[in-house]
Amino acid sequence: MTLGSTLKRIPVRIKKLLQLAISVAILGFFISYLDWASIVNFFHRANGWILLGLIALFPIDRLFMAWKWFLLVRDQPSPINFWDGARIYLASSALGLLLPLGGLGPDVARVAMLSRHGMSADISVPSILVERLAGIVSAVLMMILSILLMLFFMQEQAPDSLRRLLAMLALAGVAGLVLLAVAYLLTRQRWSIDLAGRLRKRFAIDKYITAIRWYADRRSLLLLSVGLAWLEQWAPILAFYLACRGFEVPLSLLQCAAIVPLASILERLPISFAGLGVREAGLVFGASWFAVSSADAFLVALTQQALYMLTILPLGLLYFVREKKIEADATR
Repeated sequence: MTLGSTLKRIPVRIKKLLQLAISVAILGFFISYLDWASIVNFFHRANGWILLGLIALFPIDRLFMAWKWFLLVRDQPSPINFWDGARIYLASSALGLLLPLGGLGPDVARVAMLSRHGMSADISVPSILVERLAGIVSAVLMMILSILLMLFFMQEQAPDSLRRLLAMLALAGVAGLVLLAVAYLLTRQRWSIDLAGRLRKRFAIDKYITAIRWYADRRSLLLLSVGLAWLEQWAPILAFYLACRGFEVPLSLLQCAAIVPLASILERLPISFAGLGVREAGLVFGASWFAVSSADAFLVALTQQALYMLTILPLGLLYFVREKKIEADATR
């Protein structure tokens, strides 16, 4: 029995419990190094106005993301307008926090909600796939910028750290090439070709491929989507920067731009519960390159995540309150 087949046999509930255990273990590790004096001192430095700006940034970012997606479907035959799409975007984001299923969870919820509002899966699924692909391209571009910024700062501040960073990047590059080679070889195997054919028939993928080709013929729209996705990549960077400013942690915007993309990649690894713990560890590790204490970096990351959840959850849940009210009015 192979490792892959063994992992597939593990029930989803067990996987989630393991991910939760990893998140709790990582968070507990950092919390164990905190003391009440440092926590009190940290929150005593809080700037309420800057933190209010941070709270306002979260829904603005989601509205921007909804508008970015709406540009992909506005010319399609659908009854969804921008504001309905924005409400659904917020609601699916909230569901992604309550029922974390990785990056796929909010998208699945969004497809279901859009279908309920009259948008067929033939339109919503390809648009979300194209949106995701644009996001991946923009994330790669942002990661390149992050690496360049990190190299610049390390050259200025810590030549020894720069050599270690270059060694890590070289190792990551080799690992990436090996994975690409393995993936290419797998796609050339007869069993993988047969599996792809069965999946296309089972899930009627051909109709989605046809829809995606519709986007392929609109290169200006695709370029705009990638550009807007890259612009949106700055939102988590700006959020972390505002959180640092709000607690007087000495990190510049460009230093945050060098740190946050690394943590974002770690956050998406399916090893923790909704990225909790792993994201904070990535931010602590990145901030340590700039002589920021692990306690300050951890508390900034944890507070930022808490404010995000406390902002997005109520706004997202308003969608379900409104839907219940509409259903109640319809039954009268």
